Amino acid sequence: MARHDEEHEDRQPAGEGGAGSEPAGAGRRAQRRAFRRDEILKTALLLVEEGGLDAVTTTALARRTGAALGALYRFFPSKAAVVAALQREALAGLHVELAQASTAAATRAQPLGARVQAIAALIAIADVVFAEPQAHPARFRLVDEALSRLEAVHEDADAAALEANLGSLLALAHERVTAFAGAVPDEDDDERRGERERFSFALWAALHGVTHFRKRDRLVPAAHASARVATTTVCLLLRGLGADDAELAAAWAAVSPRALGPLVTRRRPEKETPRW
Repeated sequence: MARHDEEHEDRQPAGEGGAGSEPAGAGRRAQRRAFRRDEILKTALLLVEEGGLDAVTTTALARRTGAALGALYRFFPSKAAVVAALQREALAGLHVELAQASTAAATRAQPLGARVQAIAALIAIADVVFAEPQAHPARFRLVDEALSRLEAVHEDADAAALEANLGSLLALAHERVTAFAGAVPDEDDDERRGERERFSFALWAALHGVTHFRKRDRLVPAAHASARVATTTVCLLLRGLGADDAELAAAWAAVSPRALGPLVTRRRPEKETPRW
């Protein structure tokens, strides 16, 4: 690919004379910068798909995009900044998919009542999260790195932006938990609100963790396969939320999960439903 000279492009005069020539030139420069930034991110994503996050280096990006190293740094100050931008895009793409899946599930379960609707939406969210490593391997790597790496690798601004993206994902689940609980704002309190919010974190954390068990599937009995573990995990969490077996069965049938395992219900003594 021919080497680009962004500095030369940015220093081109906006235009000679005439009102409005400067805004038009500025607009063209902004478009060129946006195009180059998008090109860098698309190239970085290809590197992730080919060799994981370690394959994303400024040298590799410069070679693939035909840009000078100095030009790359004008768009992203470091490799970490490139990775953070990719992670934000990954979380945004996952958000779209989760929103579509949860809305579709709730629509299918609408005749079954508000509680089953909410459970169906949560099951659909869990199904997408559990399917992520196989459905979108590169996106999963990026999200996994953002959530699972213990050491801080991003500047505060990038870390805060990633947290905002993650918060939007958790809000999808929290909305359905609140609908299941039938919460009335005037009768709600901080303790119950906090419990519902922590459920959204627990659901995400549990499913994200179970995805790492997939590599064991070829070595363990089918009853212990990751899909069965994920199904058990989801059911335990939803029962803790207050869902009964009949509601679970109805919601599971409405969703027909593709990645999670089949629902196995069992009779159990009636228990008082916790007040969420």
